[in-house]
Amino acid sequence: MHAPPKHGWTCDHCGGEVIQRADDTEDAIKRRLDIYEAETAPLIQWYEERDLLMVVDGDGDPDEVTARLIRTIDTARR
Repeated sequence: MHAPPKHGWTCDHCGGEVIQRADDTEDAIKRRLDIYEAETAPLIQWYEERDLLMVVDGDGDPDEVTARLIRTIDTARR
């Protein structure tokens, strides 16, 4: 959703009830980002230092992204 509903908790598009997930709050998102920075982001450098990191652009048409992934994997296998 890009904006709150115009009328209460009713979806402007389908008329269904809008629900706030417990893990979709500002605090929950901040916690996930903090964990990412502390535990996941350092792995990027670790893999880069060992020449084991392959970066693939995930933007675009799903078929194009899949083709890029396959090319990257095939190149790494050679």
